[in-house]
Amino acid sequence: MTNLEVWKGIDLLLEAAALARSPVRLEIYGTGSQRDSLERQARELGVDTRFHGFVADLRKPLAGLDVLVQPSRADNFPLAVLEAMAAGLPIVGARVGGIPELVLDGETGLLVEPEDAAALAAALDSLAESRERREALGRRARERVAESFSVDAFIRRTIELYEELCGSST
Repeated sequence: MTNLEVWKGIDLLLEAAALARSPVRLEIYGTGSQRDSLERQARELGVDTRFHGFVADLRKPLAGLDVLVQPSRADNFPLAVLEAMAAGLPIVGARVGGIPELVLDGETGLLVEPEDAAALAAALDSLAESRERREALGRRARERVAESFSVDAFIRRTIELYEELCGSST
């Protein structure tokens, strides 16, 4: 689901999991140059973490998760966030790049400042404490994807733009 590179902030996620009051189990999907150092960091911190490598079809892994965390230092338009939202998962994401355009803070997930492992841990704890809140955020995330990012929404906006530019309506 992610590139295991510095800019994705997985090291921050591991720090946050170690700081969290609630037990956290991380399922990390993806490949990259940081995998060995991230595995070492997880062991050193004692964080329950499984590294799965690349997965072509994310539907099954997403179905087994409670939350998708995107702690990126930079991220233009993370497709993993949209896929997780479409699967009905709440998102915990860093307030960088395109993440705040996808995730509505407090409505479809929680946004935290980048590079803030303590804030990330607090967000994880707040969602761990309430299944109802996770489910409500996940439902709204699924609705948001359908309303704003689906093929139907794209077609609707394209037609609206075309009509506006042409000065006509159907």
